[in-house]
Amino acid sequence: MDPHLRPYIIRFGFYGVYRIGHITLNWGLITSLVERWHPETHTFHLPVGEMTITLQDVAIILGLRIHGLPITGTCDIDWSLLCYELLGVTPPTSDIKGLAISTRWLCHQFSHPPVDLDDATLEQYARAFILELIGSALFTDKKGTHIHMCYLPLLRDLTQTSMYSWGSAVLAHLYRELCRASLDGATDIARCVTLLQLWSWERLHLGRPDFGRPPAPPAAQHLEHDAVDDLPAKHLEQGLQDEALLHEGLLADLLGCRWRVPLSWAQNPSRVLTFYRDQLDAQAHDQVLWEPYMGDLVAHLPAISLVDQEIWRTMSPLICFDIVEWHRPKRVLRQFGLQQGILPSCSIEQHLHSVDRRGRHKYDWEAFHA
Repeated sequence: MDPHLRPYIIRFGFYGVYRIGHITLNWGLITSLVERWHPETHTFHLPVGEMTITLQDVAIILGLRIHGLPITGTCDIDWSLLCYELLGVTPPTSDIKGLAISTRWLCHQFSHPPVDLDDATLEQYARAFILELIGSALFTDKKGTHIHMCYLPLLRDLTQTSMYSWGSAVLAHLYRELCRASLDGATDIARCVTLLQLWSWERLHLGRPDFGRPPAPPAAQHLEHDAVDDLPAKHLEQGLQDEALLHEGLLADLLGCRWRVPLSWAQNPSRVLTFYRDQLDAQAHDQVLWEPYMGDLVAHLPAISLVDQEIWRTMSPLICFDIVEWHRPKRVLRQFGLQQGILPSCSIEQHLHSVDRRGRHKYDWEAFHA
């Protein structure tokens, strides 16, 4: 990352996701989990009972804000003008597909910031970096080649970007893709499943690689040096005079970053679907870690991972533009150290699953779901 951009990415809450980086996906493991996903409950039905990814997992693993402004708004926008306003350039028509821009074009266009950046240009490069991160790591399409421009208006006022509930939107997006992929005849899933794989490694240990070094997330010291020493002087006051960034541990690595180390697959067949199916069929209670986030494992996590614990078990709709999916943590109380009672039946809310952006390029989704 260019050092000029680092204070922006830290302040707006995306530095942790950037630090996690690329995780090689295990499609055998992912497919076996998708096969056990039930859209009506938003849970995996396993021999040991129901389990799912919750807001707690998003906060702990990805360090994204799970409480704040909803990720929604209008898509009735002149996108060419918006790109020129917020990015300083308009993508060529050959790099636009519907309302999405080419990831390759975005990366190439903003790969080398000028040496002498004024504040306006710096903000444009910061928006492009965040948009690429959003499209490649959080809200990825099935091919991973384009990024929907609907997220760009949320980056207009960069002082508000960190106020959005990016974490709940990521979970809504993942729930919707799991629901779609679990249907008969589905053959693929949008590539937003890094969270799913890391969740499985933390809780099920199925197909989990061996660490090449101790598994606790690194402490914050190396990031403090990384974030401060190479910043231009004019950005130090704006980006890092707030001592809370350091004292609250916001520069510590997320739990998901502990997988960014050399990994060994010697004891696990990395892509054999039948192996994972058989392992899930034979799963025992002692093979599940219901409460993985304990002790030293979370001692050095950044504050953003723990600050909203009071809503980890809230039952509420999760919103991401056209997507509305229900968060049902009461079905997985054992994941919070509580006793699980008899679960009520649920039905698929077809009216929610029938709504998407296809053919609705000019909708105001905030008004639609009001």
